[in-house]
Amino acid sequence: MKMQFGFSQQSLSKYLYVLFVVFYPLFLFQAWIIQYFNSGSPFNYVSRITFAIVDPPWLPPNIILNPLLGSHFFGDLLLGFGYSMSLNPYDPALVLPSQTLPVGLLFFKFMGIFGQDYLLLIYLILNLISIIWIIKTLLHTNQLIGYHGILILLCITSLPVLFAIDRGAVHLITLALLLKNLQKFLELKYMQSVLLCLVVISIKPNFLFGIILFLILMRKLSYIFVVFLSTAIINFLVLVFMFSGSVLDQINGFLKATSLYAGERGISWIQDSVSIVGLMNKSIGFFWGNEVAFNFILKYSSYLWIPGIIYFLIIILIIKYHNCDNWLKVGLILSALSMILPASMTYTLVWTFPAILIISGNGYLSKLLQTSDSNSCSVGDKANLAENFTEIAKVLYVTGLFFSTVFHIWSIKGPSGYETFPIGESLGPILVIASACLLTFSTLISTVQKL
Repeated sequence: MKMQFGFSQQSLSKYLYVLFVVFYPLFLFQAWIIQYFNSGSPFNYVSRITFAIVDPPWLPPNIILNPLLGSHFFGDLLLGFGYSMSLNPYDPALVLPSQTLPVGLLFFKFMGIFGQDYLLLIYLILNLISIIWIIKTLLHTNQLIGYHGILILLCITSLPVLFAIDRGAVHLITLALLLKNLQKFLELKYMQSVLLCLVVISIKPNFLFGIILFLILMRKLSYIFVVFLSTAIINFLVLVFMFSGSVLDQINGFLKATSLYAGERGISWIQDSVSIVGLMNKSIGFFWGNEVAFNFILKYSSYLWIPGIIYFLIIILIIKYHNCDNWLKVGLILSALSMILPASMTYTLVWTFPAILIISGNGYLSKLLQTSDSNSCSVGDKANLAENFTEIAKVLYVTGLFFSTVFHIWSIKGPSGYETFPIGESLGPILVIASACLLTFSTLISTVQKL
C-alpha cells in the first residue's frame, strides 16, 4: 500500500502564514532585546540590524549633499542622485565610478527634479506606489483582509523591505517594474515590455539575469537579443549626449565599478553578502576561521562569478525541463537577483516580498502565473522519486522565503572555537538554494527514467 503525501499551493500558503504568525513577533522581539546588551542601545539598533545610522556615501568630486532625515543619508539614494548630477560619473579616475547605466541615472535625476529637499519624499512615494501595485496585482481584492492582510503587513515590515528603504535602495521600485514587464509579456504587449526591460536593466544591471530567465520561461528567446540591443543603443545615445568624457573611458569606468561587486576590490562587501559566494565565505569561516575564508576569496577573486553562473544555469534547467508549478519557477528566478552577484547585501532579499504574494495570491498576475498544482505523489514508488524530491523542494523553498524575511540574530560557534556562522541571515538563502538543487535532482531523475 502506497503512502500518499503532497503540498498544494493553498496548503503551502497557509504553512507560510503560520510560520509568520508564530515566529515573526518572537524574532522581532529578540532582535530588539539584543540591543540592551550593548552600551549603545537602543540607538545602535539600525546600525546592527541594517546599516549605520550616520551613513554618508562616497560622492563624485564637487558634489555636496546633506543628510535626508536627521543624521541619516539613505546612502544608496544619495549616491545615485550624486552621480546623476555629475558631468562624468563614469570617469575611471574616480575612486568609485557609477555602476548605474545612463538611463538609470536619468531616473535618479527625475527623482531629484525638485532638488534634494524633496528627493526623499519622491523616493518614498515611488516605493509606496510600488508596494501597492505589487499587492494589487498579485492579490485579489477580497484577499486584502483576513490572514492575507496580516501576511501583507508582515511582508512590508520584513527585514529586506525595511533594510532596502533604510539604505535608499531602489530594489522595490525596480521589482515592481520587472513584474510589470512580465505582465506585459504575458499580455503579448511586447513593445511596452521591451521598454520596461530597458528601464529595469538601466537602473539595476544585474536584473538582466532575471529578465533573461523570465524570457526563457515564456519561451521568447528571440527577445533576449532585442532587449540587449535596445538597452545598449539607447544607453549609448544617452551617454554620448548627456554626459561628458571619452566613450571608451566611460565604458572602462563602468566596468571598473561593476568589478567592485564581483572581484578582489569588493571582498569586504562579498564577505557580508547573501549571495552564493557570500554563503560559501561564511561557511569556510565557520569551519576554518575568517582569515582562511578571506584568503580563499582573495585567491579565487577572478572566478567569483562562477558559482552564480552555475546557479543561473541550474534555474534554466529547471525552467526548461521540470514540470513544477510556475509560481515556484518564478520564485527561483527572483532569487537569482540576490544569488548571482557576489556582493549582494541583505536588502537584495526584498524579492521575497512578491514571491510570498505569488504563492498566496489570486490576483491578476498570480492567475497568469499559476498552473495545475498536483496535490499528491506516491512515496516508495521508484517512478515517483522525482515527484517526492519536488514536494520536499516546495517546502524548503517556502521555509526559505520565511527565514529570508524575518528579523533574527542567530549564530552558532564553529569547530575548535573558530568564528561563528550567522545562521539567522543565511538560513533562508541556503534553503532556497537547497530547493533548487532538489529540483535539479528531480529533473535529472525524470530524464534518466524516461531513457
